[in-house]
Amino acid sequence: MNCKQACGLITGLIDHQLQPETVAAVEDHLAGCPSCTKAAAQERRLKQAVSSMKREKPPAELSKRIQEGLAKAKKQSTRSAKQ
Repeated sequence: MNCKQACGLITGLIDHQLQPETVAAVEDHLAGCPSCTKAAAQERRLKQAVSSMKREKPPAELSKRIQEGLAKAKKQSTRSAKQ
């Protein structure tokens, strides 16, 4: 496995989404590649930072505005299809 392949699989490795044989191949590569090991560590830190962020509740009006926008778009789409 080369660096390009390994880096493309780091997120899947961290998220436990890879098949066991792929996990082994990526881990083997990381064991011998300081650059990719650093990239994996950065990805882990990023994931930890994002998951620890406070989730803000959207304004109550937002859902209503989204629903109104979707209804308007659907109505316009229906009119266009009939023409």
